Formats: sequence, C-alpha cells, structure tokens
Amino acid sequence: MRAHVLGLRKDRSVLRTDLDLIANRLASTLSDRDRVRQERRTLAANLDVMRDNLSGLRKARQSLRQDLESSETMVGRLTDQRNNAISTNQALNIRIASLEDSLEQLHLSQRTLVGNIHDRTDANISELESIVHITGLNLDKLLRRVNGKQIAIGGPLLASAAEKQAIGELGLLENRLTRWSALNAVLDRLPITPPVDSYSISSRFGKRRDPFTKRKAFHGGVDLAGVRRTRVRATSPGVVTYVGWKGPYGRMVEIDHGLGLRTRYGHLHKILVKRGQKVDFRNKIGLMGTSGRSTGSHVHYEVLFDRKPVDPMKFMKAGKYVFKG
Repeated sequence: MRAHVLGLRKDRSVLRTDLDLIANRLASTLSDRDRVRQERRTLAANLDVMRDNLSGLRKARQSLRQDLESSETMVGRLTDQRNNAISTNQALNIRIASLEDSLEQLHLSQRTLVGNIHDRTDANISELESIVHITGLNLDKLLRRVNGKQIAIGGPLLASAAEKQAIGELGLLENRLTRWSALNAVLDRLPITPPVDSYSISSRFGKRRDPFTKRKAFHGGVDLAGVRRTRVRATSPGVVTYVGWKGPYGRMVEIDHGLGLRTRYGHLHKILVKRGQKVDFRNKIGLMGTSGRSTGSHVHYEVLFDRKPVDPMKFMKAGKYVFKG
C-alpha cells in the first residue's frame, strides 16, 4: 500500500513537472505569439510604408518619364532652332557678301558720277566765267557779294582711306557747285539783253562828237534808235529806284539789280512803272520817245557798276553768247 502511495506521489510529481513544463511552454508560446503579432504589425506597417514608397517611386518615374519626354521635345525644338539659325546665318552671310559687292559697285558708280559732275560743273563754271569776263566786270568782287557767308561744313571723321578720299572729292565738288551756284546768281542779275526788241545803234558808249555842241564829249551809255512808242523792257530783275524827268535824260527810269548793278532808260515817251516797284526780266517799263536832250526817237540805255558807267554793248555781247543756242 505504501509502495502504491509512493508510486502515486512520484507520478504526481512527474505530472506536476510536466504541467510546469507545459505551462512554461504555453507562456513561451504566448510570448512568441505576441512577438509574432507585433512583428506582423511591424511588417504590415513596413509594408504600408513600402507601398507608399513604391507609389511615390511610380509617380516619380512617371514624372521623370514626362520630364524626359518634355526634355526630348525641347531638345528637338532647340535642334530645329539651331538648324534654322545656321541656315539663317548662311543666308545672311550670302546677303552680306552681296551687299558688300553692291556697296563696292555703288562706290565705283559714285566716284564715276562725282567725276562726271566735276567735269560738267567745271565746264559750266568756265562758260559762266567767260560770260562775266565779256562784260568786263570784276568777277571776284561780284562773287564776294553773292557769297557773303561761309558755308558750314561738318561731320564725323572717317578712318577709311577710301572714305577720306570720297569726303575730299565731295568737299571739292561742293566747293565747285557753290561757285557754280554763285555764278548763276550773278548771271541772273546781269543786264545782258537790249531793252528793246528792234533797234539800230545810233551812238555808242565812250567819247563821241556831241550832236548839239559838235564837240567831243563822253557818252555814258548807248543810244538805241527805233520807232516811237516801242516797248522798253527791263534787262534784268530788280527794283525801280527812280522814275520821272531827269534833266537831259528826259523821262527816265532807273532800276537797281543788286550786286552794285543799275540800269537807266532815258528819253522815254511814257513811264509805265513806279518808284519802289519790283520788276522781272523783260517786264515792260516804258515806251520809247524823244523827251529831254534828244534829236529823235530812241532810248538812251546805261549800265552802271558801283555807280560808274560801263559799256552796255559788252553786256549785250555777253547776252548774244548766252542766247546763241
């Protein structure tokens, strides 16, 4: 019996030991289960993070793909622009070369034109100077009266020798054209036509035998005989400075043409202008007559330079040279 009790105690002790072992294993299992759960939760959280990261990476990849496509498009555009710029530059180089050739041709044409103008201007100047010389007037004095002011000349200094030469040629041409213009202004004022259309010379300028006293005396003009009441015309534009009776001149008109030049028309039958009146070339100023100290119908015609009488026949000779064509 005792042995049986001892056996039971031993079995119970073994059983308790097994129970304790099982309890320990159960506690360990529960701890492992909790740890596994925790790890699973951690893994789930990590999985969510990884999913978020993956989604972000997908979005980033999509954005990169779009950026790449945009970059490829931009590169294509830039390539087209570069190609267009190269083509444009080539076209511009061709255009510049063409313009440079045209400019060179223009320079050659300009030099030729300037040379031709030089030649024509010099010829015209020589012809105009010859006309003034025929009248016997002091050409330099007349030109000084026309060119009362210096012509202002300015502009940038150009470094090119060809440009300097062109400027020099143009400056010389400008001076020649200025002289030509001044000579034309002189010619416009010269009384180089007779005051009547139809006449005969009854007495010339200079010393002659006076028709009344029969003695030698100085005649300050030229007598142009014609039909009574023949129209008498202004021989150059100007301003009437005297009208009326003037001693031996009878009825007389005096016109100031500027530059120191005046003309007188004496022995008129009738005066058709007033003092201070402006007259143009060939305007009618009176009618031929025989008033004053006169032996018949004629006009006593005088030309004065600086109030001194000069030979009108020289002026009429110059006029024939001008109107020869």
